[in-house]
Amino acid sequence: MDVSGWRAIAAKTIADVIDRVGITDGKTLRNAIRAAYPFGPYRMYTPDKIWRFTVKKELSRLNLLPPKQQARLDYHRELKRRRELQKEM
Repeated sequence: MDVSGWRAIAAKTIADVIDRVGITDGKTLRNAIRAAYPFGPYRMYTPDKIWRFTVKKELSRLNLLPPKQQARLDYHRELKRRRELQKEM
């Protein structure tokens, strides 16, 4: 299976969990998403990386990341923005 197939499976699984659990309690939602891992019992290699990236992206979009992770993500977004501004100069 290629990367786009894994990404589609991950996104669909996460969307199903969000529809089922709701977004009122972030901790419950994160636990439900963790339990819904769709790529078998072993968490390794490319499918797991894509799963973790997709989970982080969706939780960030819903503002449900833990504060420490959200701060780290915001920091890296700011670094990326600054690099792009420097390239334009």
